[in-house]
Amino acid sequence: MAPARRIPKDSSGGGSLVDDYVKSVPDDWRHDRLKDVASLRSEKTDEKSSVEDYLELEDIESWSMRILNWRNTEEVESAVTKFEKGDVLFGKLRPYLAKVCRPGKSGKCTGEILAIHPTHIDGGYLQYALIDPEMIKKCTLFSYGAKMPRVNWTTQLSTFEIPIPPRPEQERIAAFLDEKCATVDKAIEVKRKQLESVEPQWANLLHNVTLRGIRPSRLQKTTNVIIEKIPIGWKLKRLRYIGRCQNGISKDGQYFGYGFPFVTYGDVYNNMTLPVVASGLVESTEEERIRYSVKRGDVFFTRTSETADEVGFSSVCLKTIPDATFAGFVIRVRPVTEDLLPEFAQYYFRNPFVSQYFAKEMMVVTRASLSQDILKSLPVLIPPRDEQAQIAQYLGERRSYFDSLSANLRKQIETLEQYRKSLIHEYVTGVRRVV
Repeated sequence: MAPARRIPKDSSGGGSLVDDYVKSVPDDWRHDRLKDVASLRSEKTDEKSSVEDYLELEDIESWSMRILNWRNTEEVESAVTKFEKGDVLFGKLRPYLAKVCRPGKSGKCTGEILAIHPTHIDGGYLQYALIDPEMIKKCTLFSYGAKMPRVNWTTQLSTFEIPIPPRPEQERIAAFLDEKCATVDKAIEVKRKQLESVEPQWANLLHNVTLRGIRPSRLQKTTNVIIEKIPIGWKLKRLRYIGRCQNGISKDGQYFGYGFPFVTYGDVYNNMTLPVVASGLVESTEEERIRYSVKRGDVFFTRTSETADEVGFSSVCLKTIPDATFAGFVIRVRPVTEDLLPEFAQYYFRNPFVSQYFAKEMMVVTRASLSQDILKSLPVLIPPRDEQAQIAQYLGERRSYFDSLSANLRKQIETLEQYRKSLIHEYVTGVRRVV
């Protein structure tokens, strides 16, 4: 590795200062403003085309420089910017600054993407210089605008300085990082597929165990057309014979944000069991706190949403929340029998069978809505209470295993992604060099 040399900050008062991360570069490197080595494409077009050659921000994956999708420009209503093969595309909005790519063909892009044409720099190297985490950090710092912060080419991005190795080394760095990043990306993809498989495995286990038990057992026929066979010794009842339904509290917005505990739609949707501390607050009366109370054993269902997929999610209360009420977009089912252990109920009502049943029964107009009548008609399998306890313990252990597996895979993905960022930064700043 060649020794690095110190470059002083510009004290002339004109032009940009040398960025912190390019203060030290190898002796044979220099630093230039982006506008000195590249230019911005500005040609707009309204022409339509049947060729898939149009990109929006969501078509570019953050940090990986991967293009996820090409769009047909017949779908585009507004003017777009033309770019050429080898240009570097850069998402200029703050949440999407790390959306950088170098397309392998000419095309068009939305106005939220800057099309940067390399003039005196290797395009492959420029792509990595722009995706350098330190460059993204600087762009984030200098982005402006209240509603949708963005970085400006003329007064900001074009004046930012980047390290410039000799041209042959630029090409070597780009080729080296192409190969290394491709290897890292393959490893990330493997981990992502493993992570994606965890939830289906859990859902399949949940389905089988709550409908068939822990160990295979003989089944007996029922008169129910939805669940035709159940394990011997289990009972089958409609929910109407197990509990009473109650829609949640409905109040004007001025009453929320202070007062007593309030179980929100999100508390139910996001959790198999209710959080001990509800996420909301509401100014409720004593009568309301009695009518809409939250007690151990209560089962809550999301009642309405934009899509049927988000309706009918359940959450079971395992510990009474004193003085709490619950949201109007939620239905509470309060048990009137001792058929179900709450610890078993938390798993049964999250069975994929339940959401599939609701989706089939619901009438979807502009918003999907779960009525009390549909909820009351839900078939509920009831094992003996000792078997319910065994099932709950078994599924609790398996849930912990799957949660741990998911957390471990996410950590591995995060480590690989951080390694890719570090790799890029070290080679585009000369900390490490391609020999």
